[in-house]
Amino acid sequence: MERLTFAILAIYSEDRVRALFSRMRSDLHDQHFRHLCEMADLRRELNELRTAYSELRAAALARQNVEQELASFYCERANRTSEGGPARSGATVAMTDTPILAVLAAVALQAPALQVPRA
Repeated sequence: MERLTFAILAIYSEDRVRALFSRMRSDLHDQHFRHLCEMADLRRELNELRTAYSELRAAALARQNVEQELASFYCERANRTSEGGPARSGATVAMTDTPILAVLAAVALQAPALQVPRA
């Protein structure tokens, strides 16, 4: 029994145990640093996604508002036509619809990633 105890003490001397603990502590610090770096990267990516989502949402809402405004102009035009109002020439149509087209173009320029390719 004494021989076994001596063998264990020889393998696990105080210096070896301290060196083992020191190495384990160093490994834990390295692992902690890697985790902090990975968390910082994930937070940065999350912030980029939040920004992209906000821009997408703003562009979608702007587009929706422009589509509603365009629909109301079409309704007004249909009402004037059905009431027997003056016939509109092509030049008049182009002049009254131009502000809407300008707004649609501005929305498309603000969010170029949202442009849908035409078939």
